[in-house]
Amino acid sequence: MRAFLMILSFLVLFTILLSNPIPPIIISEIYFAGDEWIIELYDFYEFGFENLDSCRISSSTETVYFNNGINFSPTDPILITENDLQAPLFIDKNGDYIEIVGELIWDEVSFGDYQYSNVNPPFDDQSLVRVSYGNMFAGDDYYLAKENQPSLGSNPFSVNTRGTFSGYVYDINDNPVNSARIDYNPSDYLFFLYTDENGYFENTQMYGMNYSVTVYIDDTEYGSENITVEPDSTTFIEFYTNYDSSKTQDLTLSPKTFLSNYPNPFYPTVNKNTTISFSTTEHTEKTITIYNQKGQKVRSLECINRVNAKATESLSHINWDGKDGNGKLVNSGVYFYTLEMDGKEVASNKMIVLR
Repeated sequence: MRAFLMILSFLVLFTILLSNPIPPIIISEIYFAGDEWIIELYDFYEFGFENLDSCRISSSTETVYFNNGINFSPTDPILITENDLQAPLFIDKNGDYIEIVGELIWDEVSFGDYQYSNVNPPFDDQSLVRVSYGNMFAGDDYYLAKENQPSLGSNPFSVNTRGTFSGYVYDINDNPVNSARIDYNPSDYLFFLYTDENGYFENTQMYGMNYSVTVYIDDTEYGSENITVEPDSTTFIEFYTNYDSSKTQDLTLSPKTFLSNYPNPFYPTVNKNTTISFSTTEHTEKTITIYNQKGQKVRSLECINRVNAKATESLSHINWDGKDGNGKLVNSGVYFYTLEMDGKEVASNKMIVLR
């Protein structure tokens, strides 16, 4: 019977992996103390991994196998040090990659000056935390972000400290440009801000990592920069463009929407609420509707628009406590949520709920 159950579990996991090309995500946090390191592992997708037997970990210089008997916890992250390996493993805190491979496990990250890295080396007392910045089910949307409050052993895949990105956009005559769009992205996923009437833009909830930033005015590119955002710090930049606002009086933008939630993954019993944030150039009453994986409606949240209708962009948010329409906590899993205006869906996103 035990052999049958093991085979059945393998077939279920294999089917999941075939249907979802994204490999299991288990590396959640990395911390350095001098040349010593601690790696936090967590079974993000709840595949039910039992242990690290026969698994190996690699850096850019060597590969080492784990000791047998290191078991995964179904609810808590586990911490790995060099003492859990069959031989020493050097990881360069100035820039390296870490890969963990097993029969059903594969995960890797890179940081610092190593290729494909999106984050600089951590300073003393900082850790690198794996976060999702965008569509969490796109494999390349998982990044490392700097964290000023390491939480090894708890709160995986979530950071408590954010940075600020702000600045101005000016035209060829040093006049501020209203409604310029600031695109910023850590890799392939795109986010944006708009300048106000003073040419000013600001986001106070940026992950501590590196970004590519591009300025658009009337959908035409007018400059780009690579920036670094540090947690609990402000990255300020001014864009002086050759755009001549005196020749263009109408900067009206077509409706734009942005929809996201934080924290994500969301732990209702720990975080109590996840904040669903959205922005749009449309000033109408809005509804957030949450669905399960089967497409069944879980709950609708009515959003009262308290924003000045004269503002260029309507920004708002609403909290969800992880409960359905009957006040019962939903089960762990993937949930979809949509932003609807006047009964029409204008944006959608996904979140993971874990209990």
